[in-house]
Amino acid sequence: MSLLAGPEKQAEDGTEPQLAEPSGPIVNFSDLTSYKESITTGPWYTQYAEDLYTGSAGSLCATCSKLNYQWLLSNDLTRVRSGGKKIADPYKSNYSLPLGWLCNIAKNEAKCSFCNLIIKSFKKAFDVENLFNEAKTSAPKVDDHVRFRSEYPSIANFRCETSIEDTSKAAFVIQQRTPELKEVNPAEAWLELDSRPITWGVFIPFPDRYGIRIWLCSAPNGRPIEHLVFQPIMDEASQLMGRLMSPTVDYDKVKNWVRLSVANNHTDFIQLPEDISSHFRLIDVFEERLVPMNTPCRYAALSYVWGPRDNVAWLENSLGTRKHFHEPGALSTHDPRLQATLRDAMVLVRNIGERYLWIDRLCITQDDEAGKMTQINQMDSIYRNAAFTIIAASGNCPTSGLPGISSSRPVRQYIAQVKDIVLGNRLPEFNISASPWFSRGWTFQEKIMSERKLTFTNDRVYFEDITGRYEEDLYEPAVEIINGLTSMATSLKGRGVGAAYYYEFGNDLFRKYCQICEDYTGKVLSESVDILNAFAGIATALGKEFKSPFVLGLPTSALTLALLWMPTSQLKRRSIQPGGNNLFATWSWAGWEGSAVRYELLCSNYDVRIKYLEDNQLSPLQVQSTVDIDKKMRSASNENQDISVPQILTLRISALCAPFKLIAERVRIRDFMAAKREYSGIRTYALEDTEANFAGAVCIHDPLVEPDYTLDMAIGPFDLVALLRSTDIKPDENYMPPNDDSDIEYPKSVQEPLRPFDRDLRSDHEAWLSRTSQWMPSLGMNDRHFYSSPFKRFYKNKLWSTYEVLIVRQTGEYFERIGSGRCFVEAFFRNGAVRKDIAII
Repeated sequence: MSLLAGPEKQAEDGTEPQLAEPSGPIVNFSDLTSYKESITTGPWYTQYAEDLYTGSAGSLCATCSKLNYQWLLSNDLTRVRSGGKKIADPYKSNYSLPLGWLCNIAKNEAKCSFCNLIIKSFKKAFDVENLFNEAKTSAPKVDDHVRFRSEYPSIANFRCETSIEDTSKAAFVIQQRTPELKEVNPAEAWLELDSRPITWGVFIPFPDRYGIRIWLCSAPNGRPIEHLVFQPIMDEASQLMGRLMSPTVDYDKVKNWVRLSVANNHTDFIQLPEDISSHFRLIDVFEERLVPMNTPCRYAALSYVWGPRDNVAWLENSLGTRKHFHEPGALSTHDPRLQATLRDAMVLVRNIGERYLWIDRLCITQDDEAGKMTQINQMDSIYRNAAFTIIAASGNCPTSGLPGISSSRPVRQYIAQVKDIVLGNRLPEFNISASPWFSRGWTFQEKIMSERKLTFTNDRVYFEDITGRYEEDLYEPAVEIINGLTSMATSLKGRGVGAAYYYEFGNDLFRKYCQICEDYTGKVLSESVDILNAFAGIATALGKEFKSPFVLGLPTSALTLALLWMPTSQLKRRSIQPGGNNLFATWSWAGWEGSAVRYELLCSNYDVRIKYLEDNQLSPLQVQSTVDIDKKMRSASNENQDISVPQILTLRISALCAPFKLIAERVRIRDFMAAKREYSGIRTYALEDTEANFAGAVCIHDPLVEPDYTLDMAIGPFDLVALLRSTDIKPDENYMPPNDDSDIEYPKSVQEPLRPFDRDLRSDHEAWLSRTSQWMPSLGMNDRHFYSSPFKRFYKNKLWSTYEVLIVRQTGEYFERIGSGRCFVEAFFRNGAVRKDIAII
């Protein structure tokens, strides 16, 4: 983005924006003269400038005729103008060229081929018809008091403005939110231009392929709202050059994508696990029927949103209908009852020369409990071993179809000749996270377990593998280039669960699990009871990496760490139906619903403080019971029956426990600082020991515990269970805390400060506040937001000073988890900590 020292003024011909001299003091613009020269001169402009260019390809206005299109399509403008600085690809830079006011460019649409290309492309790509029509009848609005703006995409948009009343004064204005298109004022909208390398996948393999980017901004030097990339369009394949789109899918293109990817990443025949082969069925798209498949073969899979179950009874593969579906033509693509997405997937697979397709609704016998659960637990194998997975991201039900197969799709691309170059826009980036498919719990595991995905949206289809993305509007690189990139990507990302999405965690397997849990628990499930079924494939795959089974969604080899989940907003107990019996144990995130979970209490150094008793009832096979629950729920919903659930698993442990009083306070759990904007959806509490000293912080996620959350309200006491002892300081290899925490009474290291066990922390803290208030008078003596000061002064530099804890509530002989948090070790013993055996359900 260019940094202008004043507003843009219009030339007499109304087309060419000129830099205006500022009327007040200039902020950070001592080199204004050289800056102006750097914009108006350079290889990005032609050596001559006509008032109006007229050629065989059409006319150009005065601004567009000056642009050197060949140079822009052969160089990185941002690097040249910045002296070699690399600009982050998605962001607008401070080194772009001004094109001018949107209202002037809109008025030039009929007489300038490049202005016409810009206007038509933006209209096709975005919903800007009203904005551009209003711009034609608007005059530029000059904001005289705006001195300059500077863009920091990851933070905010900063403007330096002079005061309207007193131009000698200036102030900074921060715009933290990007305006939406519908909020843009057509009289203020502004366009700028730069050029960047064309990217393919996650790499930039060709430094000699560049595209021209046009940025639509809210005002001159304002925040960019949208942008489009323009590049030469070629009739024949040319590496990383533009390609003309069509209303229907090019099957040869898709076939080539699959061929290139499978050749590099996949074998022609896949061997599924033995326990699934006897239940495994595929659709033969040529014979249009189900076929048993217990020998290795190559197949495609379909991932889509099931939607409502209405009017699809005939389509349910059951023990009674399975024989019918094995008859040739039983799944005819000409049968209008066959849902459009399923029908289009069969047509696609057939037209690219593949024979077999796997669709869960048809290939799993829904009332064969043993076969169904076997396949649910092996979803990782089914999707990972598919030659590719078809992603139906364009609709919210199976009747939406795959755009471009049986129905045409909109073409959001416009082509025009500018001078001697045929230019066209690339499609704008598609935000798949806004699609219903992305929000579903079942499709989440299908996404991260599929190694090759063919994604259908409303206006395009693209193919993804570990290397990157193949797109319709861009010719892919040569085979030898893709081969090299595949090796590089495999070396970088590996082959683990979700390698394409979670490779940044490297060998830190548990942190990868934490991120997967956070992503998964934020998804939507039509049936709450499916929380473990929809995670079963991920659990099976992660279990191989953890080298241990999962129980209720948690890895048994890292169970203590996995217990430390926290919600992002308020939860409620998961039940079969409103007011019905609770499902699953309180110690697992599967036992709750209403929020995603996260793991923010993990320290890099920790020591486990609980022991699992030998009579634990934990079993990884417990997830199988959800099939029975699902069957009972569906039948009972029609008969108004009560539903009995399997016995909830009991976690029996020996742990150090201590009672604490809780004070309602907005305090951040991980470091005890004030939580001003965080935890907006959960209830946080400060802990107090028996001497009213600050002792830590917790969150309560059980809505039945004091639902009326009022700051400074005291509740409890509640039992805290110490799971881990942790430290943020890298410990000396020769010093680890003893298992019984006897170091609390006697310091073991001369480097450790004397423990403040007998010190009155409140008195010390108030003394510190009284001294500090001399230069910080806003600090109050009893301000609970500054409870963290004792931690910072007495504990932060002390080894092994905190426990990671669960908050439990006793119900009869059992305990229920109601929250989690962090507590000072010394406060635990100050409150009379004792070790006892407890059973958490």
